[in-house]
Amino acid sequence: MKDVSSFLIGYVVFDIGKMYRDNGCFIYKQIGGCTNHKKLKVTQIDKDFIKYSFCIDEKYKKDLKQFQTKEEPKECPFYKVCNHGISNYEKKKDSWIEKEMSGGLDDKTKERFTIALKLLLDLNATIMHTENGSIIRLGAKSGKDLKVKAKLKVNKFTNSKLGIAEFDEILEIVKSNTDIDMLCDTLSVLNNKDLTENFLKIDDENTIKQKLDKIIKDKKEKDKKEKDKKKKR
Repeated sequence: MKDVSSFLIGYVVFDIGKMYRDNGCFIYKQIGGCTNHKKLKVTQIDKDFIKYSFCIDEKYKKDLKQFQTKEEPKECPFYKVCNHGISNYEKKKDSWIEKEMSGGLDDKTKERFTIALKLLLDLNATIMHTENGSIIRLGAKSGKDLKVKAKLKVNKFTNSKLGIAEFDEILEIVKSNTDIDMLCDTLSVLNNKDLTENFLKIDDENTIKQKLDKIIKDKKEKDKKEKDKKKKR
């Protein structure tokens, strides 16, 4: 403290690499780098690396003994069973990347859409039919009322800690899905049987069912055309 105000007196530097080498797996200590990303074969790894690494549980170590003497290779045991926090995070990232490359919704986005539709139902959603079409009507008097009610209910549907941006996104998904066409598109992509059945229960005129049937029919026709094109090529 100087003149009752804070001031910079220096820096604290954390060597993350050294912390991991000192507290991480035995392989890192012995060869100076984690081999998880290389997916080495068991036959390429020194027996002591497997024996003394606390990243691998005892049961798995016993199972590996049969592979250490055989010529047939087996994927690096550290890649799938390493219990170190950094390794667990890397495995999670691998699954996210794999999901993105498949072209589908990533798990986090899917979760937000699912929470939004569950909220929609919990907010006493009903279908209102008008001359201009059908819409989902919510049990909320205003946008502010909707936000307050959503905040009170959202934790019923997830154990994830939602940030402000995530909550606002969920709220926008709730609002956009009051349009029947948007709702049906969302239901077809999520492919959640329980959610779909719950919405069909409030669908007294089968509006949702008809639109979902049309989406499925259109998708089948599109897939068939794509297959025919490939055959011609």
